[in-house]
Amino acid sequence: MSLETGTVFFTALFALAIAVYIFGRARSKLLNQSLALFSLAIAVWMGGQALGGIFKEKAFVLLSTRINLGAAVCAPVFYLHFILCLLGKDQKQKSILGFVYFMALVLIIFDFTPWFVKDVVPVFGIKYFPQAGWVYSYFALYVAFVFLLGFGELAFSLSKASGERHKQLVYVFAASLLGFCGAITLFLPVFAINFPILNHYLLPIVLLIMVYAIVKHNLLDITIMVNQGIVYSALTILFTGFYTLAVLLINYWFSSIMFFSPVFTSFLIVFVVVLIFQPAKDQIQKTVDKLFYRGEYYYKKTIDNLSIENQKLFHSLLRADKLSAVGTMAAGMAHEIKNPLAVIKGMTQMLPENIEDPSFVGDYVEMVPRQLGRINRIIESLLRAGKAVRLEKKLINVNNTIVEVIEFYSNMAKKAGIKIECQFAELPLILVDADQMQQALGNLVLNAIQAMPSGGRLFACSEQIDDRIVIKISDSGVGIAADKIEKIFDPFFSLKEEGTGLGLFMAFRILQEHKGAIEVKSSIGKGTEFSLWLPIKQ
Repeated sequence: MSLETGTVFFTALFALAIAVYIFGRARSKLLNQSLALFSLAIAVWMGGQALGGIFKEKAFVLLSTRINLGAAVCAPVFYLHFILCLLGKDQKQKSILGFVYFMALVLIIFDFTPWFVKDVVPVFGIKYFPQAGWVYSYFALYVAFVFLLGFGELAFSLSKASGERHKQLVYVFAASLLGFCGAITLFLPVFAINFPILNHYLLPIVLLIMVYAIVKHNLLDITIMVNQGIVYSALTILFTGFYTLAVLLINYWFSSIMFFSPVFTSFLIVFVVVLIFQPAKDQIQKTVDKLFYRGEYYYKKTIDNLSIENQKLFHSLLRADKLSAVGTMAAGMAHEIKNPLAVIKGMTQMLPENIEDPSFVGDYVEMVPRQLGRINRIIESLLRAGKAVRLEKKLINVNNTIVEVIEFYSNMAKKAGIKIECQFAELPLILVDADQMQQALGNLVLNAIQAMPSGGRLFACSEQIDDRIVIKISDSGVGIAADKIEKIFDPFFSLKEEGTGLGLFMAFRILQEHKGAIEVKSSIGKGTEFSLWLPIKQ
């Protein structure tokens, strides 16, 4: 086997390995598929040329020539498809891709006819080389057209790219340029131009550049696996070469010595390989990591370290969130309790001076218990909010729960001049805590009534959407300002003077305990709508 044939054969194996690896690791994406097909076409193209160099029968060489030319027809179109996918233009250029694929199909049909290749004949010292038919000229034009089309798209995107994207495109452009220059030299002898064929020597460099771009600059989404692949591929090549060389040298130098039998020779070589395997692996691993990862020798360790740091950051944020929640609760509670305490303090300070005034004493006796009752309600609400909700779930029809809540507040609504309307769909039974759900719905209905002091319309409805039940409570009241909607579920945030700011907070928490959700839509002057989502199966 000549040096040229060996180079072509090695290139074919290298391209085949790349294609198989990409297909095996990331075959789902069109970008990866197109590059894998391009590598496969190169493997078949170079493999056909290598077989033509190994076997000398003319008929076999002609057949292998037709096979490798068929792959050479496919390579440009796969290359263009890869470039367009890389640039995100494959969908916009569907018509061009379709036209190029059609051209490739036509050329492949002609490939096994004398119109494409008449024969294989000696050319400029080469024993067998294609003798062109009239279709071959169009094949050359097709290759030039498709590659230049990809070059144009690549150059245009490269001029506008920056950062890591610019680096990716630079390597792809360099590989494309070398590959195109090498491919041109294959056509020259066919058209009687005596020029060295450089493709056999440039194509391995092209493949190495592409692998470097994949690993170093994340050209595809398979980078993290390539590291070990390169290491063990290098080890395979190293020890295969070492074993072959050692066998040849020992047989050449010590063939006359009986002690060096084939069995002993193999045992000796295997023993040496075992001794140097781990040091060689460590050195290759270190070299590959330095080359591709800038000293980050063990990416798994790096990922583990990042995971630990993320956990620390998460717990720090969680502690900060808890402290913030405690601060909000404390500030809200202080604000709510401060007002009734200020009233009680003021009245108590004035009591000695007005102890003989029956009117003042009457106001005092009526006001102090009322303000103390308010403080007591605030504390009780806070205690309920702070306790873990213990759900006692049972199968119920939530429509019945909505009706019970509506009936409880119907007299209040009637006095306020509010019309209540209901529309319930037929619902399946679901597991919920009826008392907790009544509390959540009651808070929403009460808020709706209080939002319509001059009367209005309260609408309650239910329906099933996919695997969830949604309950909607809407009013035609004053509405909520857009900048306040995000705060209404915060503890102690209230839009009412007498409100504690815990009603919506408790409703939100109850829905969360039921693996549900609560949403709100509101507009000033047009009313508010709350939607409660509950899963049918928990």
